[in-house]
Amino acid sequence: MPCPPCDGTGAPALARRPPVLALAMPNRITAVAGAVERLLGAAGLDNPGQCGPGQCGASGDALVEAADALRLALTEVLNNIVEHGGGPNIAPQVGLRLWQAGRAVVVCVDETGPALPDWIAAPPHAAPPQAVPPHAAAPGIAPPGAAGDDLAMLPEGGWGLMLIHASVDRVTAHRRDGRNFLFLEKVLPACPTGI
Repeated sequence: MPCPPCDGTGAPALARRPPVLALAMPNRITAVAGAVERLLGAAGLDNPGQCGPGQCGASGDALVEAADALRLALTEVLNNIVEHGGGPNIAPQVGLRLWQAGRAVVVCVDETGPALPDWIAAPPHAAPPQAVPPHAAAPGIAPPGAAGDDLAMLPEGGWGLMLIHASVDRVTAHRRDGRNFLFLEKVLPACPTGI
């Protein structure tokens, strides 16, 4: 079934079609890795180093990097929902849908946790200053540790949103009927052989 809240929300056009995969993940940290690997497998990205021409849309290091980036973004989103979304009493299951057409991959993550802030889909540098670590708020500024600072002094939190935005091509979020919908879009690299 297509994504129910897609009309008039800025959701990707691809999400108006039936998904390649739809599943419900229990809101438990132990379910995250399996759910991410099922999504990547449905997109043909579970073992991108083994893909032949035309099988995955690309081959070699670029496809492995794209798969790893999507894995990182999905893992970060799902971990954040489990850790910060109110827990299984608020959102017992997390809905996951995957669409793929050509090189485009779209994943929708939906849950019933607290409403997401309006700026969640904005790049991290556009978020309110208190929403991201100070070293992340200024584009082009190296974070502490880059010049030999003590890495133990880095803040533990606040990196997730940056990782998500850096790992995918577009993030779209909205809330409808008491549910949060977060769309992650990734365009896979073109096949080097042109197939």
